[in-house]
Amino acid sequence: MKISTRNKTYIFIFFLVVVLLYNSYRNSKSTLKEGYSGGSKDINKKFKDINNKYENLKKVIAMLQAEISLIKETISRKIKR
Repeated sequence: MKISTRNKTYIFIFFLVVVLLYNSYRNSKSTLKEGYSGGSKDINKKFKDINNKYENLKKVIAMLQAEISLIKETISRKIKR
């Protein structure tokens, strides 16, 4: 029995849909076991990561402000001489 190219394409698409549906079903079952707390843990972790990045950014900005003020003072001293 020979299978045409068109039928092979349909079989492949059907197989792909079955695999995707199975993965979706399996992931939904594991999500139901976690409940809402699993999602909130991820959200809290993301907020902590954002907060850490924000704190690091504040430190970098403070360092840049200090550097700018030093440059400004140096230029003003050089101009006054």
